[in-house]
Amino acid sequence: MRRIGLIALLALSGATTGALAQTGERCALVGQMAGSVWLEMIQALGDAQADAVESAIGRLDHLTATYARIGCDQRALNATFDCVLDGGAPAGPRAVLRQCMARHGIAQE
Repeated sequence: MRRIGLIALLALSGATTGALAQTGERCALVGQMAGSVWLEMIQALGDAQADAVESAIGRLDHLTATYARIGCDQRALNATFDCVLDGGAPAGPRAVLRQCMARHGIAQE
C-alpha cells in the first residue's frame, strides 16, 4: 500500500511539473506577444498614427487579459512595459524590449 501511494505521489508531482512548465511557456509566449504590441503602440503614438494606435490597444487588451487568465505574473508584464518606456537605450527599441523581458522573467535574452 505504501508503494502505491509513493507511485501516485511521484506521478502527481510529474504531472504538476509538466503543467507548470507548460504554463510558463504559455506565459512567455503571450508575454512576448504583448511586449511586441506594446512597442508597436508606442512607436505608433510617436508617429501620430491614430489607426495603428487604436488597433494596438485592442490587441494589447486581448493579450493582457489572456496573460492574466492563464495565471501569469501581471506585475512582471507591467514592469516590462515600464522598463521599455524608461529604456531608451541606443541599442534600439527591439533590443530594449528583449532586455526588459529578460530582466523581468518574461523571456530569455
